[in-house]
Amino acid sequence: MTERIKVLYIAGSGRTGSTILERILGQFEQIGSYGELRFIWDRGYAGNWPCGCTKPFRECDFWQAVMAQTFDHQPIDIDAVLHLNQHVDRTRYVPQILGIRRTQQFKQDFEAYTALLQKLYAAIIDVSGKPIIVDASKFDSSGFILGQMPGIELHVLHLVRDSRAVAFSWQRRKMHRMSDGRERPQVRRTPVRAALEWLKLNALAEVMRWHSTSYQRLRYEDFIQNPSASIAHILQQIDQPTDELTRFLSPTGVTLQQQTHTVAGNPNRLDYGEIPLRLDDEWQRKLPPRAFALVTLLTLPGLLRYGYPLGRQPNG
Repeated sequence: MTERIKVLYIAGSGRTGSTILERILGQFEQIGSYGELRFIWDRGYAGNWPCGCTKPFRECDFWQAVMAQTFDHQPIDIDAVLHLNQHVDRTRYVPQILGIRRTQQFKQDFEAYTALLQKLYAAIIDVSGKPIIVDASKFDSSGFILGQMPGIELHVLHLVRDSRAVAFSWQRRKMHRMSDGRERPQVRRTPVRAALEWLKLNALAEVMRWHSTSYQRLRYEDFIQNPSASIAHILQQIDQPTDELTRFLSPTGVTLQQQTHTVAGNPNRLDYGEIPLRLDDEWQRKLPPRAFALVTLLTLPGLLRYGYPLGRQPNG
C-alpha cells in the first residue's frame, strides 16, 4: 500500500492569524507551507496571483514543476478544473462529501476532483522534498474533502480567535499586491456576516475531529502569548522534533528566511525577515459599541466555549 500523504489542515474562520502561523511551520526542514490551497485553481493558476516567493503563480518554478507533474505534462483545461472545484468544494455539498445522499453526478465529480487533489499533493511533496504539507485553507468543505481521501493522513489544527477581533479585522481595508504591481482590495464582511461565519466555520471545524487522524484546538491569543509552546504542541501532533524552534523563533518574534510558495492568504505572506509577534487588540478600543454588542450576542455560545471574556478588557 502506498504511504499516505500527511497534511496538517488549519481549520476555522478567516482573520485568525493562520498566515503567520503556517509560514512559521514552513521554516521547518520536513514541513512545507503552501497557504490556502483551496484557491490554487482560481487565484493561483487562473488568476496568476503572486506566489509567496513574489513571482506570478504561472512563472514560479516550483508551481510550474508541480503543475507539470500533476497533469502528466499535458495541457491544463483550467475551465474543467474550476467546474469540478465549484461543484464539489462548497459548504452546501458537505453532506454529500460525507457520503449523505450523494447524487450520481456528485459522485462522479467528487471522484474526479479527489483524484486530482491526490496527484496535486503528491506532486507538491515530490517537488519540494518535504513530506508534510500545511494547508491553511480553513474552509469547511476543503477539510472534509481531505478527510474522505484514503490517500491523505489528515491532521486538523483548529485555530480560534475572539469573534469580536475577527469581526473588526473583516472591517479593515487591506490590499492584495498583484503580479502586475496593482493592488486589489480584500473582501470585507459586515459584523453580522462575520459573526455568523465565525460560528459556522468553528462548529464545522470541531466536526472535523471525527474525520481526521488527529485534532487539536489553538487560540490565536495563546499562540501570540507563547509562540514556542504553541508550535511545539503542533509539532508533537504531527510527530516532528522540536529542536529547530530556537533557530528562528523567539518569545517576541520570528525570523522568516526560508522561502515559502504560498497560495493566497494574508498580504503579509510576501514579507520576509524579522517579523514581530504582537497581540493585535486594536479591536478592544475601536470596535464600535453596537457592533461589539451584536457580535458578542450572536457568538455567545462560542465565546463561552472557547473561554473568552464577554466584556472589553481594560488593558486592551
